[in-house]
Amino acid sequence: MAVLSQDAERRRVLVIYDIADDRRRRKMVKCLERYGGRVQHSAFEAVLPQRAWEEMAARAATIIREAEDSLRVYVLRNGSAMRTWGKEGWDEPEKVMLG
Repeated sequence: MAVLSQDAERRRVLVIYDIADDRRRRKMVKCLERYGGRVQHSAFEAVLPQRAWEEMAARAATIIREAEDSLRVYVLRNGSAMRTWGKEGWDEPEKVMLG
């Protein structure tokens, strides 16, 4: 069994946001679409190596205004359970766009 470096180990990430301004909200959607897919109106999922999810979180954090908006990034590690109901949210990509 091959040992993965910390950067090569992929984790499921859930990003949720509440953004008051339409322009900032559209900018957030464009940012998050680079890394994963929309699963709810204001929620995105991605499967990323650590470096990529840190990059995504840093970029997303620059979009919000802390006095008006909120942004949460959950990293779901081994042992995390997820159950879904209803329509499928997104197709997990083979590779993730970085940079």
